[in-house]
Amino acid sequence: MFTPPLAPVVIRGGFWGPLTSYALLWAGGLVIVWGVSRSNPIASVVVVVALLAIFGVMTLIATGTTISLDDREVVLTRRFRPTWRAPLTDFTHVVENIPSRPRMPALAGWSFRTRSGSTAAVELSWFSPADRRALHRLFGDVIVDADAGLRRR
Repeated sequence: MFTPPLAPVVIRGGFWGPLTSYALLWAGGLVIVWGVSRSNPIASVVVVVALLAIFGVMTLIATGTTISLDDREVVLTRRFRPTWRAPLTDFTHVVENIPSRPRMPALAGWSFRTRSGSTAAVELSWFSPADRRALHRLFGDVIVDADAGLRRR
């Protein structure tokens, strides 16, 4: 049984989520820029602009993602998608899908489920590491592992 927090909790995605979750992408882009900049400085500028554009879109999506919880309902807000609401009386569990190769919990996806069959998905990569830990503490009782056949962790 899920016990709601004493005070309402709102966890928002932001700048640090995509930066930390996709650190290998950013490091790879910097290596490409370093390698290309000697022979073709214009190509390195193009790579930098592309990386900044990708990061800008990711940050835009991340800043629109919010998970809020109070004593009555769970609300999941995502940019470019409708707001999902579920009363706590209908809320059952959260399915956690962690990519298996490579196994990266920072890139996990959560699917919120209800008794009535309503679901909503969110990527944890939009949240900073501290916010991901807070979400795990908050929903720890109802997280189930998709790889283990929906058994509780």
